[in-house]
Amino acid sequence: MKIVSLISIAFLASCCEATSQEKHLRGEQKNEKIHVPAISTKRNLSPSCNVPNLNWIGDGYCDKQGAYNTVECAWDGGDCCQNTCSESIFTCGTHGFDCKAPSTLTDMTISAVYLGAGECTQGNGQYPLKFTKAYHDLKPHTSGTNTAATIARCQADCIRNSAWCRAAEVVTRDDWLSPECSLVTDMASFAAAGLALQNNSFGGSQNMGGVNYRTYCGNGGVCTQTNWAGGSLSLRAGYRCYLIEQSYLGEGECRQGNGQYPLKFSIKYYDLRPHTSGSNGATAITRCRATCKENSMWCKAAEVVTRDIWPTPSCYLVTDMASFAAAGLALQNNIWGGSQTIGGVNYITYCGGNGVCTQTNWAGGSLNPRAGYHCYQ
Repeated sequence: MKIVSLISIAFLASCCEATSQEKHLRGEQKNEKIHVPAISTKRNLSPSCNVPNLNWIGDGYCDKQGAYNTVECAWDGGDCCQNTCSESIFTCGTHGFDCKAPSTLTDMTISAVYLGAGECTQGNGQYPLKFTKAYHDLKPHTSGTNTAATIARCQADCIRNSAWCRAAEVVTRDDWLSPECSLVTDMASFAAAGLALQNNSFGGSQNMGGVNYRTYCGNGGVCTQTNWAGGSLSLRAGYRCYLIEQSYLGEGECRQGNGQYPLKFSIKYYDLRPHTSGSNGATAITRCRATCKENSMWCKAAEVVTRDIWPTPSCYLVTDMASFAAAGLALQNNIWGGSQTIGGVNYITYCGGNGVCTQTNWAGGSLNPRAGYHCYQ
């Protein structure tokens, strides 16, 4: 039987005794989960969420069987994903996680990619331009599925404004009951979308689409000097940062349009070892993508590898032979695993899966699902 806190046990004893129908055997190990009376209205679930016990949604325990871990039930109220689970009756991870919710909230090619637990900051680590709004209807964020609903709503708001919104920052601090959403950008991106600040001051009001926000920009409120530059993560409890990407193919290897291996130049980021520590994984992503953009004449995609069995993250700059040659470059070692120096940096060459680099053809690219790999086109 799963062990719950003394407070939970006292609550159960004082209010009711679980009947045999209020117990559920799950998984091959037949773990028991005791039903707990409803604490929230579950108002953020879809009407199509049809499960035997709504009280199990958003309780910190991942219900892996039945229809709980579905989009209609908000992925068991966020219980099955480590970055959306909020402890309630149970401690998150008690029954493990089974994150079927995509790591992205996708609208065609636009997606919100989880960068990590912390504030969304500019590439240089300084504060960007943010438009902040509190979700008072989801107060307190600790109740039921409110945190999961906050994340989904904030991501959706940023995606709807993807012409200028570069990241969605979700705040669920212990000392603030109302969750907050910040739409993150910089002055150049905001202006390029044809928009203007209504109050160029720190904490000034901004109305967009009939919604009121508070403006926070840069150090000291100097909005004109903000420069997103790819973004970065500043670790801070109670904050989550989601990058808005228009080219995240998903978790897996970057392959050619025909599913075969392309031409890749690989480098390991030893200074970010282990990638599981702090913001190392997030930094590996932003660095690899920035390097690909710097070589956009030939780089077709950036592949970031953060496998559990490899503590050192890797970056692959992906292309094909024709694109590489068209940029005026040549292979220094036309062999599998050969060395290649690009811009004074040493890489390892991998091509075609068999070392035949001349036959590579990106042809728009594709994704080959594989854990620990992430493809950005």
